Amino acid sequence: MTVAAAEAEMQKIESRQSELTTTIAALNAEAQSIRKLLPNMRNSLSELSIEIETVVSPDLRRQRATYKELADKGANVREALGLFSNLNDLTSRKANLERQNERGAGDATSNNRLTNTVVAPFAERVESVLRQWGFPAVEQVHFDTTAKDLVVSGKARTSYGKGLRAITQSAFTISLMQYCADNDLPHPGIVVLDSPLLSYREPDSAEDDLSDTNLNGNFYRYLLGLESDRQAIIVENMDPPSDVELGNRVVHFSGMADEGRFGLFPL
Repeated sequence: MTVAAAEAEMQKIESRQSELTTTIAALNAEAQSIRKLLPNMRNSLSELSIEIETVVSPDLRRQRATYKELADKGANVREALGLFSNLNDLTSRKANLERQNERGAGDATSNNRLTNTVVAPFAERVESVLRQWGFPAVEQVHFDTTAKDLVVSGKARTSYGKGLRAITQSAFTISLMQYCADNDLPHPGIVVLDSPLLSYREPDSAEDDLSDTNLNGNFYRYLLGLESDRQAIIVENMDPPSDVELGNRVVHFSGMADEGRFGLFPL
């Protein structure tokens, strides 16, 4: 039985060996055929590559450029629609304010609230503040109830140059906070002044130039004397005068993301 089984196994191996030989021969023939076709295939591949570079690629680049142009136009259109929406909103709000002003102009009750008895103490407070700051040639300050603004030394506040207007506007704002706080009137107790010392940096004329005065130092010293329930935030493009000890009250805004504090609001 053992010899017969071994002979049967040998016959099976010989049969498989024959099949393997046939398969190898077929594969060799196929490999030979492929080797013969390979040069033609390489030539075809080269021709296709040239066609892609000369025909397909330029068209693809044009399509990409066209797509980018359309995308940019789409962004511009969206931005324009946003601006148009904002414009409509502002126009609507402006019209509402104008209607309110028109109604308020005919309201005698509103105008009667600003009597001399009411505005005179406030105007005196503004005058005192301007004198303490060293505002040039302050004679008298009063409040014009018709114009709803200050008259400084007989001259309307709006008639001064932009530098002096900035100073008088700051005096108005600071005095209003002081007046309200001293008389238990509603006020948040904080003011923010943007470029109040413009006359030191960008005066309109020689009359508007205060660079030879000590008003800036007096201005900061006055603010240092504010009571603890009142606060003023000053946003300026120039450093405070060196003779005023502000300590850590000064914060420099670098405008750069990687250097110090970027600005009043975080980046």
